[in-house]
Amino acid sequence: MNKTKQFKQLIDWFVDNNLAKNSTAGFRTRLIIGVILSLFFLILCLYALWCLVIEELNLYGHAFFLSTLLIALGILLQQYLIKNTSLTANLFTFLFGLCLATATYLTGGIHSPAISILLIIPIIAIAMLGWRPAVTWFLLLSGYVLMLFLLDSQSIPAPQIAHSNNIDVIKIMLWFFTGGSIFIAFATYEAHSDNLHRILYSEKEEYAYLSNHDTLTGLSNRQFFDKVLCNLVHRGNTLDEAFTLLYIDLDNFKPINDQYGHHSGDVVLKAIGQRIKSLIRQNDFAARIGGDEFAIILSGVGEKSLADLVANKILNNLKAPVFIQSLVLEVSASGGVALFPLDADSAEELVKKADLAMYKAKQELKDVNSPAPDKDTPVMQTEALLNS
Repeated sequence: MNKTKQFKQLIDWFVDNNLAKNSTAGFRTRLIIGVILSLFFLILCLYALWCLVIEELNLYGHAFFLSTLLIALGILLQQYLIKNTSLTANLFTFLFGLCLATATYLTGGIHSPAISILLIIPIIAIAMLGWRPAVTWFLLLSGYVLMLFLLDSQSIPAPQIAHSNNIDVIKIMLWFFTGGSIFIAFATYEAHSDNLHRILYSEKEEYAYLSNHDTLTGLSNRQFFDKVLCNLVHRGNTLDEAFTLLYIDLDNFKPINDQYGHHSGDVVLKAIGQRIKSLIRQNDFAARIGGDEFAIILSGVGEKSLADLVANKILNNLKAPVFIQSLVLEVSASGGVALFPLDADSAEELVKKADLAMYKAKQELKDVNSPAPDKDTPVMQTEALLNS
């Protein structure tokens, strides 16, 4: 685990600090650097193993390994200095492919034991650059292999710099090199795919939240309120559950906007939204349904006296002034309640009743108003609800 952390820290040396780790560009940059570093260490390990196994490593063998390692270091250096990931990925793919193509030609051409490792280039290109560049590289390398075949068919043999007694060792080394490169490529591609899935899931959740919530206050919006209210009415009709709908309208809110500007009005709305959140219970529901209008659904409240008491408590707490630097803005609100199923048994009718009660309270300068109480409705004492 500690080695993995150190490897990630090494990768961060070559990444632009302005790229966030959780961004798509930042993640892809780290993957590309990770691929180059992984291949560098893989080639370094194979070079060390080659020197141990083959005592008489000829000049060409040293040249191949050292040139490949120097290419990787040079590209990492330019990435460190320039921080151009696209240039780094394309340059590495080109130079790495050139090294492999040269090694293939110098070890027998079409008969080379290294001919199969050319497939590593389009595989690495998939991980670093995407499918389209990978297809381009595959076509280029296919043309190169075809050229080697035509040269051989015309009796123009390619040079063979590898000793015949080392061919089997070369094949084993190439097997490890090919397998390691493919593993790096597919591990990189899988990591990139997983990251894309996480980003898509996160954006989907964010979109779902934004589509259901008011961006200013953080409360649910009108669309989500309508959906929740319809669901509660359906549930109430099915399970015989009661609830109260409280409509709230801020008093004299327009003069605040006109006199102090919309920014001050937004601050007031945010403050009201926060107060409403702090006043309701976890199983209650609150929404901003208009400019300065709010709605609260009080679950399990089916008695008028209790609904009025809770509504008055909420409205009284909303009266606290809002402070904006040196400004002290006085805020008050009027409310209207409608009970389900006592006042209405449909969502549309319930909203109408609560809306009419709210405007009636506004006209009569009362905090809260509700339809006329039913004489048969029992009064319940619920201190827990009032004190929640």
